[in-house]
Amino acid sequence: RGGKKKKKKKRKTERERETEDQMEVSTNPIVVLLASMSYCYFLVTKLPKGISRLISIFPIFYFFSTLPWFFSSSAFLRGLSAFFITWIASFKLLLFCFHRGPLITCKNYFDFVAVTIFPLRIIGSAWYGTNSCRFLS
Repeated sequence: RGGKKKKKKKRKTERERETEDQMEVSTNPIVVLLASMSYCYFLVTKLPKGISRLISIFPIFYFFSTLPWFFSSSAFLRGLSAFFITWIASFKLLLFCFHRGPLITCKNYFDFVAVTIFPLRIIGSAWYGTNSCRFLS
């Protein structure tokens, strides 16, 4: 009819839909994690050390304890997130509440996030005149 061809819509296979769903589900915990870290770095650091910081970080501890359950498809992702986020990050933030631990030396947001989530520490270097993140050995 008039030389116009209809374009057929390509239907997605079940595997493509599963991959898209998996990517969407995997990005939600990362967004929650970064929002939690932003809250801790930008707001909690303004509070006095001690109990007031601890009380303000209680919701973050709850998010960190439920975060591994967002990774429903892979036991490996659940295990990694449980170790790095629930265990390491929670204890580092607990130390941070009382002005202890590696988080008090962080100068910017990216260092704060990296040191909180991963087993890193900031080492001041007289050679370069700057602070740098190093893996714990």
